[in-house]
Amino acid sequence: MYTAARLLARAGWPILLYRANGRPMPRGTDQSPGRAGERRIGKLRPGAPRAISIGFDWGVSAAPERAGPLGRAGRWANEARELERVYGADRVLHVSLGEFARTLTAREQLFERYREGGRPVRWIRARLGSAPGAREVDEARRLYASFRAFDRENVLHLFPTFLDPPGFRAEFPSAVPTGPLWGEPFPGKVRRRQRSWLWYASPASSVRLFGGFSKLGSKLAHSLEIRWRSHNAVVLPADARRLRWRRLPSLDRNAWRGEFQRAGLRIVTGGRSLLEAVQVGGPFLYFNGVTGQGRSVRQHRPEKLGSLLAAWRRDRTGRPVWRDLANFARGRDLPAILERAAERPAWARAFPARPPRPPYAPPFDSAGTLLERVAEQFASGVDARTLVSRTRERQR
Repeated sequence: MYTAARLLARAGWPILLYRANGRPMPRGTDQSPGRAGERRIGKLRPGAPRAISIGFDWGVSAAPERAGPLGRAGRWANEARELERVYGADRVLHVSLGEFARTLTAREQLFERYREGGRPVRWIRARLGSAPGAREVDEARRLYASFRAFDRENVLHLFPTFLDPPGFRAEFPSAVPTGPLWGEPFPGKVRRRQRSWLWYASPASSVRLFGGFSKLGSKLAHSLEIRWRSHNAVVLPADARRLRWRRLPSLDRNAWRGEFQRAGLRIVTGGRSLLEAVQVGGPFLYFNGVTGQGRSVRQHRPEKLGSLLAAWRRDRTGRPVWRDLANFARGRDLPAILERAAERPAWARAFPARPPRPPYAPPFDSAGTLLERVAEQFASGVDARTLVSRTRERQR
């Protein structure tokens, strides 16, 4: 959301962070002031005839209360309702950002839920191939469409990804898949610390990788520093021979971007830092967390890295590192992968110099480009329902 807000701010649109009537922010909200150059308000005083809201999964976060199970109003429902009351529903466009690369069919969603829950693949396939499984897929399709609010005519649902998902588009025609939502460009070239790695260790299971690093220490020909950043309270391994650990303090955004850009290698997670690693260029490793033990280890949200690797295969780039990235994300073959990353310059050079080719023609090739275009059209006087309908149809 902040990435989208910063993009619109750079295009000249005023950005407001609105929480109605001075209510406290929802628990877990990033409350760092001015992250997107926004101004915080508690009451609407329109300075224009229309407004755009930027949110995440609108049908969960901002939809009104509904009947039935899980029908509680979203944490931002009051703000969405007040926007429509003050401006009028046709003069409010809600932009709903979906999770990066999470463009799965109902069957794929159920498969992933069972897989992460620990069910064997053979059991899952048998289950989904049965009559009860078919009914479960139908129910999942209905509930997903309902809880993403695909029926709302003034909500534009954007789903950034590296690859076009034809099955997802066919099942959910109100969704608008796009190319990635890139952040602002990193400043010009900087001198990288080739023997200093940056590890953004968000998943709690990141500690499982320490064993691979402990074996790396005895194999290094030159000293290597690991700069560690995590929200989790973790005791870092002791320095070993040529391997040194350094815990970074909390950094503001500009300082973090500087650390990120100068790192000789980045170990990233989730969607945003993966996109930043691709955007800034150079070598990286990816770990989004795992559960289970031994042969039952299960990767969390594998579609993000999978989307990138599939796009590289389509473009025929990055081949030498495909398997290493996939195995590292699963926590496999760590000592050998880390040694190649640390000691073989050819491994780092194998990373593509540019992001993958976009999956769509402009403006759908970039979620940010499309968002700017939509804002311009909405400001020109097109009503929200017409604009949403037109955008969906043009994407199809």
